[in-house]
Amino acid sequence: MFKSFMRLGVVIIFLLSGCQSTEVQNSNAERADVYEMSEDAIIYLSTGFEFIQNSALERENVDWNVLREEVFREAYGAIEVADTYPALRMTIARLDDQHSYLHTSRDIRRNQETVNLPRGEQLSRGISLLAIPTHVDQSYAASRNYILVSHRIIREEKASCGWVIDLRGNRGGNQDPMIVSLAPFLPKELDSYVWSPSNGVGNLYNSSFAANGPFSNLFRTSKRLPHYLKDKPVAVLIDGDTGSSGESTLLQFLGRPNTKVIGSRTSGASTNIRVLHMSDGAILGVADSYFVDRRGEVYRRGIEPDIEQGDRDAVDVAIAWLGEFHQCL
Repeated sequence: MFKSFMRLGVVIIFLLSGCQSTEVQNSNAERADVYEMSEDAIIYLSTGFEFIQNSALERENVDWNVLREEVFREAYGAIEVADTYPALRMTIARLDDQHSYLHTSRDIRRNQETVNLPRGEQLSRGISLLAIPTHVDQSYAASRNYILVSHRIIREEKASCGWVIDLRGNRGGNQDPMIVSLAPFLPKELDSYVWSPSNGVGNLYNSSFAANGPFSNLFRTSKRLPHYLKDKPVAVLIDGDTGSSGESTLLQFLGRPNTKVIGSRTSGASTNIRVLHMSDGAILGVADSYFVDRRGEVYRRGIEPDIEQGDRDAVDVAIAWLGEFHQCL
């Protein structure tokens, strides 16, 4: 009897799914007629709009029925899928979350052409600086090189009394290489979280991710660097251009002992991004949760420094703090 009901249940689910699929197809066909759009354009826009609606962090605050009509009117007459980009960007703008985006395939290629690598500098005999820049290249080779450069700088300057970690201008990209690059300074348990009104608290990045992710070997290698680096005093520099994965990297230092954050409030892209790869190679990213640090503090609109300071004097203030409180000269 149970198996019979199970078979019946499968049939019912299948039929319901078929009905829903037919309804969506009919709805798209009707919209294509009303807004004089091609089938490809209507499917593309509908897919993107529904993804945004289902993912958006503050989706309860949006009247989606009204917005849907405005968005499809914006795309009136669209033939190519690219003709719907303005309508999708209009949808994103209404979210007002500082972070969601639509990157076209051209945007992605242009970003990958820009190569930024970590940079080291000895500020004094006892203080070294390590700059961790934006890293948008998703390829393993480029990310591995990024981490290796950072670890080489740390190895060469490991005797330093204190460190300045410079995240200014780091607009984000791929967080894994950034965090693994800085693992020698971070607590054994890498802890950062996300929170949303709909889903509650979840993990953003932790030691398990690093140990089992694409750069696990480099993460293990980082542990061979002197353990005392985890206790070294660190001044972290931030500014209004520190955003997205730059902010998630900063998150790992919040609550760390002997750490001071210096500069100005970050860009406010302190949210996790859920990604959809579109049919033409574009990427639609929607903010779906806020960053939370290991102390449980939620960051809705950026991260404030411990010491407010403009870019011009930020390094000098960091050196002064390391010298005064930790005798690093």
